[in-house]
Amino acid sequence: MVQVSLIDIRTPADWASVAHLHRGPNGRQHINSIAEIEVEAREDARAMPHPWAVRDTETGVVVGFTMVSDNIPEPIDDDLVGPYFLWKLLIDHTHQRRGYGSATLRVVVDYLATRRGADVLFTSCS
Repeated sequence: MVQVSLIDIRTPADWASVAHLHRGPNGRQHINSIAEIEVEAREDARAMPHPWAVRDTETGVVVGFTMVSDNIPEPIDDDLVGPYFLWKLLIDHTHQRRGYGSATLRVVVDYLATRRGADVLFTSCS
């Protein structure tokens, strides 16, 4: 079973560390590009975006990206879901079908277990 760690994305250099990730031909209809996600996170700061690079703990290779809404304060605007929402999950197309997505979800849930009041993680699928 693969194991991953989450690396906080805070700076332009951090964003650059995930810029190489690609969704693959079938993923384009389901998730934005990393460049589009970066803009979305910056423009919708009220959704409390918390982006991470997903790193294979054995090889050190960045294999994906994930982002949650991390504790949106009350009252939550009607167009937001939260306080905790799985906003993005992208595993590079060259690393898909190896268990990285499941491993990422486990680590996200472990993180949320440390957050006050995080008893539900909302998500959606397009």
